[in-house]
Amino acid sequence: YLLFYSALRVGQPGRVTRIASGCKDGEEREASEWFDAHVRPMSSRFGIHFTPHFSTVKDEKTGEEKGNYKFFNKPFGLRHWLENGDGMGVDKDTGRMKDEDVVVI
Repeated sequence: YLLFYSALRVGQPGRVTRIASGCKDGEEREASEWFDAHVRPMSSRFGIHFTPHFSTVKDEKTGEEKGNYKFFNKPFGLRHWLENGDGMGVDKDTGRMKDEDVVVI
């Protein structure tokens, strides 16, 4: 919420999109409903994009799941958005990624 609000307050003219990766059952619906109720009314330029779960690490030989590396979600979530984010207004020359705890001043 803070990133969207700060973008609104400083008059940021472009689109701002939250990329949410790997939501569990029901979480995507809840996040979407919260976004629609609290963020979307601020500006039609604000959006949310849901991606699959990218943090599973598999053994190269057996294909078995070895663990969970949550840090894969950010780069692969960004790639998913760039490749699949219809209407997100991505300018490949100026597109930027910000963490949700960033404030625009």
